[in-house]
Amino acid sequence: MRFSPTIISAILSLGLCSLAEAQVTYTITNYADAFLATGSPANPAGADLTGLNFGGAGTLVVAPASSVKGEFQSVIKFNLSNGIALFNTTYGTNNWTVGAVSLELRSNYGMDGVQPNNPIFNVISGGQFVIEWLSDDDWVEGTGNPNLPTTDGVTYDSLPTLLMGPHEILGTNTYSPPGIDVPVTWMLPLSPNLVADIAAGGE
Repeated sequence: MRFSPTIISAILSLGLCSLAEAQVTYTITNYADAFLATGSPANPAGADLTGLNFGGAGTLVVAPASSVKGEFQSVIKFNLSNGIALFNTTYGTNNWTVGAVSLELRSNYGMDGVQPNNPIFNVISGGQFVIEWLSDDDWVEGTGNPNLPTTDGVTYDSLPTLLMGPHEILGTNTYSPPGIDVPVTWMLPLSPNLVADIAAGGE
């Protein structure tokens, strides 16, 4: 299946439980993101985009290598420093646990068959994709955009380095374009790696 959404908003929600059984939901918007593109002969931006940064676009894009405009992957990170400090102040250090984690995405191009306003992107379609946790948060968003890519941040060529550290697929999902700006939420499994990363705070 083909999956080619353009996503403009990502929100991470944590369901927290204190040892006194109080339950709280903490929501945070993405801190940094970038789409990583291979390019293709049919892509007007170029046949080889692997060394270019698009972090300033404010967009996440996913598409397989078989797509007309080439493969797109995306990286996203959240900064939980303020949240963890809040939990520790409110409940006491080690007096709370993560009880649920969800990821909400919404798109300004959420209609099947629609061509986003920049021809670098594939036509929107549904399909399967994975959400993966990466231990390597040491990447820079960069300032590039589809009309003026740069080399000052994460690129498709960065993926082998990002995947050298521990990483884990959190789930395979099926995306069906829901409509413009309609949120879609995926519950993430409480993987020990993910929960430990959240509890540590920071990025």
